[in-house]
Amino acid sequence: MFEKGELVIMGSERAVYRVEDGVVVNGKIKISKEGNDAFKPITADPNALKVLVCLDSVDWSENNSLKKSQNLICKLKDASEKTIWTQGVVFQNVSLSKEDSAKNLIKVMLPKLAQLKSLPLSSLFFPKGESLLGFEGGASETSGMGVVLHTRAGFMANKNNPGKRKQNQDRGVIIRGGGGDPDIDIFGVLDGHGDDGHFVSEYVKKSLGTFFTKNIDSASIRKSPEGALAKAVDYVVKKLKAIHKKTEKSLPKFDVNTSGTTLCLTLRIGRSLLTINIGDSRAVLFKTPKQKHRNDSKSNSGIEAVAMSRDHKPSDPDERKRIITAGGRCAQLGPNQPMRVLPRHANFPGLAVSRSVGDFWGEPFGLKALPEYKHHTLKTGDLFMVWASDGIWEWLSNQQVANIVYQNIHDLEKASKLLVDQARLMWDKNTKGTYHDDITAVIVKF
Repeated sequence: MFEKGELVIMGSERAVYRVEDGVVVNGKIKISKEGNDAFKPITADPNALKVLVCLDSVDWSENNSLKKSQNLICKLKDASEKTIWTQGVVFQNVSLSKEDSAKNLIKVMLPKLAQLKSLPLSSLFFPKGESLLGFEGGASETSGMGVVLHTRAGFMANKNNPGKRKQNQDRGVIIRGGGGDPDIDIFGVLDGHGDDGHFVSEYVKKSLGTFFTKNIDSASIRKSPEGALAKAVDYVVKKLKAIHKKTEKSLPKFDVNTSGTTLCLTLRIGRSLLTINIGDSRAVLFKTPKQKHRNDSKSNSGIEAVAMSRDHKPSDPDERKRIITAGGRCAQLGPNQPMRVLPRHANFPGLAVSRSVGDFWGEPFGLKALPEYKHHTLKTGDLFMVWASDGIWEWLSNQQVANIVYQNIHDLEKASKLLVDQARLMWDKNTKGTYHDDITAVIVKF
């Protein structure tokens, strides 16, 4: 059983709650005083534990004690040698003296990867029956589909701390069984930006999970897919505005005025796909062409890429016109700088995308959560779909992504890793190793 004041991760949405007297604060899930009903400790050989990536961490201070939880994606083997991918969280307590509490709070470092691997497994918990990535033992086939998510934190050169990675502001979205219907899924990506972009993308991801699993039924989704997605966006924006206006003390505190996130989602209802996009994350469908051209090179997989979304950037003439009409301005602030949305008479704040969830400073200038919709009915020859942040698309074309994934289509785990690794290599090549963005891809094989 968790102790009072301990931080826990609840469910596949990775929401963080604090335990008080056996009840999860700000949550509806109760923890039994006789035992922990929501979590179980991992029972496996410690040598089988492999921590793949740290997604984020949470700090909380009480009575001069700093409590930290580190959210991880883990790979391990159970007693039957079956590989399990899951979400894990490590709990830590760090004692601080009264005089050093404030100044040392931000100096306490999370354990290194080697230290995490040596932690007793009793320190690592994961939700019963839950899997963050939506599959076990690689890309499993569920309802005829394989699903995989791969993410990598970005990097920015820092002479004072060489090799330090930046905070990962990307989030992948995998929601199976929307509205309680096993034939309804939601897939997509979020790419946060601004100082608190990681908080925004995380909160939006959590809110989407709540909306599609608790706030809407399958009949409503099937009756009006566009209406369901519009309500989901409206639900998320209203929750962020409540944070912005500080209407409730129980709401989390982070900046949504100059921080925000992109949103690229696809709602699958059987063979029907409806994609919405806000920002410059992208969804692309890949299929076999009806007739392969004779002049296709061997390096070309022959797979046709069909864009399911349009990038929303101020460099786009239609988007630029919309922003200017609303009262904003689009300009480059330097010779090698991207075009940004700016206030009419100032150079700050600014944003290199023309639509966003959050970033409420820009609403009067047309910078808002305005989704674009695209319908598609799956047909014979439709192979797979990729949702990715601009960490992928900045240096890789749709066709390059097609080639990488198609050549490894029977091993989605490998395909996703190769895709993210290739994107990172292209960033290193083009920035001479000084910077690469967060890189995230969700792949679904139909």
